[in-house]
Amino acid sequence: MKKTMKNEVEKKVNTNEIICTPDFIVDFLYQNIIPKVNKSKGALKVFNPAIGKGALTNKLKSDGAYVIGNDIQDVSMHDVQADELYNLDMRTFNMKLECIDLAIVNPPFSGCGNKLLYPEVFLDKIFESCGYNTPTIIITPQGLRFNCSKSSKRYRKFVEVYNPISSVICLPKDSFGTLIHCEILVFNVDNIKPTYFLDTI
Repeated sequence: MKKTMKNEVEKKVNTNEIICTPDFIVDFLYQNIIPKVNKSKGALKVFNPAIGKGALTNKLKSDGAYVIGNDIQDVSMHDVQADELYNLDMRTFNMKLECIDLAIVNPPFSGCGNKLLYPEVFLDKIFESCGYNTPTIIITPQGLRFNCSKSSKRYRKFVEVYNPISSVICLPKDSFGTLIHCEILVFNVDNIKPTYFLDTI
């Protein structure tokens, strides 16, 4: 749901600045992707491991979804709409979550250390916690897929560990007010297009 941008990308951006998911991205997901997610029970059960102010999940909650949120920061002052709200570091997250219908996240893009990207950490933890067949939507820099060598562990995950990507949603590089090439990856959701170009006009 939020990310900390590095100021080498654009000097105007403070390293600690939190940038929330723009409404046009949220609206696209609600109109085109989320309706294709099946409920396992009466209400959609959703996990957002970087919930921030709840831009990606507040509408789901108001529509009756059961929302489990987590954030490394204390976001309780933001009136986040969640049934369960945790304050845990995803690098050491070890909760097992049952019957999650949808994991959705806009994680931090940088600052993880050890040559790991935060989106990689979040994707791993989502699948470990919720199951590898869980419908998942993640906003990520394109480098998660493209900045890999032949021997890269991350590349092997896409080839051997993760399920095939259901859809790639291409975003304009200035979607977050900075010039970062971003995309949205969707896993385990049927009956959607393999590629979308998000129209912001």
